Amino acid sequence: MASDDDKENRKPFRDHRRSASLFDNIVFVEIGPEKTRFGIHRGLLCEYSAYFRAALRGNFQEATEGVVRLPGVMTEIFHLVNGWLYTQQIADEPDEEDPHYDQKLAFVYICADRLDMPKLRNDAIDALIRRVERNECLEMGVIGLAYTWTPVSSPLRMLVVDMMAHLFDVVDADKENECLSQEFLVDVILEMYRVRSYPEETWDDFKETRYRVPDVVAAARGRGGGCSSSSAICG
Repeated sequence: MASDDDKENRKPFRDHRRSASLFDNIVFVEIGPEKTRFGIHRGLLCEYSAYFRAALRGNFQEATEGVVRLPGVMTEIFHLVNGWLYTQQIADEPDEEDPHYDQKLAFVYICADRLDMPKLRNDAIDALIRRVERNECLEMGVIGLAYTWTPVSSPLRMLVVDMMAHLFDVVDADKENECLSQEFLVDVILEMYRVRSYPEETWDDFKETRYRVPDVVAAARGRGGGCSSSSAICG
């Protein structure tokens, strides 16, 4: 039977009006080697991230100091993470033209994965899908990021494979002359073979659900399974 602590640590996200208790004390997240500081409400960080919950509500130095240091995260990526915390939205179009915005969305996904932020992972995936469908093109750099920074079972890997196998022209090889990994190409061939075996399955049938994870913050007993403060997780 789950303890009261486990129930507290595994609560689903609420999409209705958020409680005022989330906007409590300000703590600081120090980003990158430049140590750029973001002042963020502790309640928001703990609500949406098991990593921050463990750091800020546990017996760690961060809880005492009110500062969490993430030297391996790029400042421009955490700007997007910070904006999402307060708006629960991540734009699929940047305010200014950015030829590498697909990769930034992939970095946001990777950062959310390391910080155990499942709802942000889902929103980053959704934004990337919208961009690719609208632009009919995926930056090849996203494939490299997925296969460098995520595990074999990652929804981001599955997404880039499915885009290649189901949309065919989604990768614009003329834009970036990069070598695709053998692992990725094998995965695409296997998915194309699977598509031939199950022709009734289409991109539209599974794009809304196949890449999503449960919007539940896992129980946080420590930081071993999350993001190491010294690891370069986003750049």
